[in-house]
Amino acid sequence: CAGAVYAETLSPVADMLLPDYMKLQYAGNVGLFSGGLGYSFFRERVQADLSYGYVPSDVGGNAIHTFTGRISAIPFRIRLSGDYTLYPVTASVFGCYTPGKNYVTKWKGPYPDGYYAPTAFYSGESIGMRLRTATRGSAVTAVDWYAEVGTLNQYIDDYRRSDGQLKIKDIINVSFGVVLYR
Repeated sequence: CAGAVYAETLSPVADMLLPDYMKLQYAGNVGLFSGGLGYSFFRERVQADLSYGYVPSDVGGNAIHTFTGRISAIPFRIRLSGDYTLYPVTASVFGCYTPGKNYVTKWKGPYPDGYYAPTAFYSGESIGMRLRTATRGSAVTAVDWYAEVGTLNQYIDDYRRSDGQLKIKDIINVSFGVVLYR
């Protein structure tokens, strides 16, 4: 993990326990705005993060809060000139929980088990790309700017069953974000 600024002041155990990065995202089925913390593994080829997302009531009808776990693969990079690195392909899977009275973990009543999917839990995937800028002399050692295209597994299932009524554009979303590394 990056973190030369803190390496001299933290014990090895404390350094290992502190998250490697902070992520801020706009859109992408995890809240209109979301933010979280995460860790990098395998020389930054795999990342795992937890985030909190929020959709304001004027956008979602009711205020919506989401909690998301995400695993991302970043298979290769292309070093550009100077302090820039391009990550042309990223792939992520995520699972979300949305608490509240409008969301259920299990349907009650006359419905047989599995008839309706729970609305409080959902999962999805995304693909994207990143551009990293290295920084110097700061607690933030690098900044990634990213864009992703994603969908939810329920949307894929709905698309398959729609008999042509749904189009790909109906089930995908675009998100943008920034990752700040320590």
